[in-house]
Amino acid sequence: MSNAPSPPTPRQRRSRPAKGVPMWVPLVALIIAVLFAALVLLRIGGTLSALVARPQPVLPPGAVLQSTGSDSVGDWWIYQTDMPACQVAKFYKDTLGTCVFNPASGCQSDGSTGPQFDVPGGQQIAECSGRQVIGAYSAMWRSYISIVFDPKTPDQSPTLFRIYRDG
Repeated sequence: MSNAPSPPTPRQRRSRPAKGVPMWVPLVALIIAVLFAALVLLRIGGTLSALVARPQPVLPPGAVLQSTGSDSVGDWWIYQTDMPACQVAKFYKDTLGTCVFNPASGCQSDGSTGPQFDVPGGQQIAECSGRQVIGAYSAMWRSYISIVFDPKTPDQSPTLFRIYRDG
């Protein structure tokens, strides 16, 4: 008989520790990959959501959609509400940030009213604008607030406003 070692049996091969990459290395790599993917999603998620589902206008209470469309300026919506025009203008001043009031409207920047119109027909009250930032995407909003004055029913004159979304 020779003193040469005999080849290992299948049972002996299975009982030996495997050589190669330790089991924890792929788990750590997987955790790092998931954390990196979450970081990338946090950075671009807002922008992607704004591109897929474009933001809708912020509306004062009781606004009813009258018409919608799109033109060379951007997407637009026309709404009507029973809320007084000066309060709608204040709502958009608070929401968008900037409002230019028609001096003849009698509206104050705090939403209070002064002398009202006495000429029948549509009267512009204010123009408000501001920017909404969603991730790296931003949309410019403009709102044109007007009143349709009817001298027969001055307390029931509806407020109309058109909202434009640029961007």
